[in-house]
Amino acid sequence: MMQTITDVKYMIKHSKYTALSEVNFQRACLDAHNECRQRYGNENLCWSTELAEMAHAWAVKLADRGRILYPELPGIGENLILKEANEQSHLPTGQEVIQEWEKEAQFFDFDKPRWNPKCQRFSQVVWKDTTELGAARYWNTANNCVAVVCFYRPAGNSNAPGEFASNVPSRDCSMSPIRNLGTQLKRHVTISTPERAVVSK
Repeated sequence: MMQTITDVKYMIKHSKYTALSEVNFQRACLDAHNECRQRYGNENLCWSTELAEMAHAWAVKLADRGRILYPELPGIGENLILKEANEQSHLPTGQEVIQEWEKEAQFFDFDKPRWNPKCQRFSQVVWKDTTELGAARYWNTANNCVAVVCFYRPAGNSNAPGEFASNVPSRDCSMSPIRNLGTQLKRHVTISTPERAVVSK
């Protein structure tokens, strides 16, 4: 049976965590990733339920401890955010998160592409060879921390020779035909298998 992303639910085992508009956040996060990738001429990401469940577990851990921890999962890249949040209105939206990461492009050297800690989240978002995304956002109401976790597969930001040149596009292609087409078409997210969702146009 086919499901839309709006049907995806995750069990919250700890009562002190409150999931707020979780599915809406995930949808917005996926859409914002793909809009950013289109601006740089790269293909859309597919939604991975497996990665989303892993992101959920890690977001709970970050919100519980109140500090950034890196999972270092083989073959999986990550982008993380941990912020103070004392009201629902202060929780970052999926679009706001990606917009913040895309701003890091100003620090990327497109003439000599290479890893830069100031823009590593941007380069992971647009990394050409990455095909899957799973994301989660969780708010710990006990310590007023909200964690956002995005997991990617295959991982980006490889330091192997030539990887940045081939995976990070030269410039913003926002006026290209692929971008203009992407803004006109509606996208529908479905889960084609228990592990993975696809974006169909």
